[in-house]
Amino acid sequence: MSTAPVTLDDFLTAAADGGPAIALKVVDARTRVPSADLDGVLVRRLDAREARTLPSFYRAVAKAWDFPKHFGANKDAFDDAMTDLPDAERGYLTEITHPAALLERDADDLEWFTGSVEFYAGEYGPGRQFGVVLLAAEDEVAATRTAWTAAGAELVVVE
Repeated sequence: MSTAPVTLDDFLTAAADGGPAIALKVVDARTRVPSADLDGVLVRRLDAREARTLPSFYRAVAKAWDFPKHFGANKDAFDDAMTDLPDAERGYLTEITHPAALLERDADDLEWFTGSVEFYAGEYGPGRQFGVVLLAAEDEVAATRTAWTAAGAELVVVE
């Protein structure tokens, strides 16, 4: 994991150029910080406590990104929907609160998603950026790092 924090903008730019597409941001437990505000970047947020299993994960992301009603709720359909997001000038960012809880019921599913994020970044970049930011309160950082790195994520710390 990168130790020197980078800006969110620098993170997305690097992700579009083949760098890690998953970042960790330490946030205040009460406010969870407002959604990122980057010109031309569509931002959606989901609470991982509502996405502990694969079916609930599909529902949470489909709701956050407004997937079409015919979304098939399987890994292939998910990949199709994530690589066909609405037009954005610059790119896409998914913020995940309580990230240690995401897909916690099956480590293989989190590993699949982690690999998929890197795939999506490659599909959109360099013309458009794609990234995921894990918004973890100080007391969630250790569990988040453990779960996500065990699933194969290379985490970049953003300021």
